[in-house]
Amino acid sequence: MKFCAGAKGADDLEQQFSALAIQEGSQSANFQIPKLKSKTQIDPSSLDSTAPELQIIQSSMRKLREAIVSSQRKDHFAQRVYVFMIRATILVKSWESYHPALIYLLRVINRQVPLPDHELNEFAIYQVLDLACRQYNLGEAFRVHCAYRIDDPRLKKILKSLTMMDWVTFWSARNRVDGYQRCLMSWADETMRLHALKCIAKTYFTAEMSFIENAAGGKSWDELVQGGLGWEVMDDGKTIRIRKPKAKAAPHG
Repeated sequence: MKFCAGAKGADDLEQQFSALAIQEGSQSANFQIPKLKSKTQIDPSSLDSTAPELQIIQSSMRKLREAIVSSQRKDHFAQRVYVFMIRATILVKSWESYHPALIYLLRVINRQVPLPDHELNEFAIYQVLDLACRQYNLGEAFRVHCAYRIDDPRLKKILKSLTMMDWVTFWSARNRVDGYQRCLMSWADETMRLHALKCIAKTYFTAEMSFIENAAGGKSWDELVQGGLGWEVMDDGKTIRIRKPKAKAAPHG
């Protein structure tokens, strides 16, 4: 809790998780926080929730959450524990941890110890994004959005982009949210990326490599090729051949 609480917001905690390391030869987890990389060098998708140090943190948080549930605590301490655990486990994309905690915080603890308005709005948005991006249950996402009367223009754009499969708006919105919301949105990255590539494949014969990379949410060409994309790089090294025009049939007679 001390480690997570020391961060100065979502992006800082995201960076610190990315920078975690364990001293070699140690018998127990001795956490070191190296000099943090700049924000532009941090890729949220690089956070590996299977790393030993993150497993230790997640295991400790799970045990604490189970103890609170079994003791039926619904006081201020339980509220703050849940708030910090949800934020931390969202950043490592551990939905098995943040999803039940999020539901319990909103439906149980919040009834006994109401969250401040700004935090209630924050965690309600997390539930909407989880429903829309990870579970792809847009109907329930809109229902929760209305139930909590969330007034957030960016969230509306995200929901609309998912409904319309508007990948341009989706990537644009993803770049304008904080680290927590960005991690929740990343559950839908692959779906939007595949849709964008299918649209390109049906529309263009050739396209600039930079355009394809932007349409794919910032994935590099090499990453797309490793993912199975079979388009060809043309002689100039910057243009991609997507498909070839069909040969015209020879006129009869």
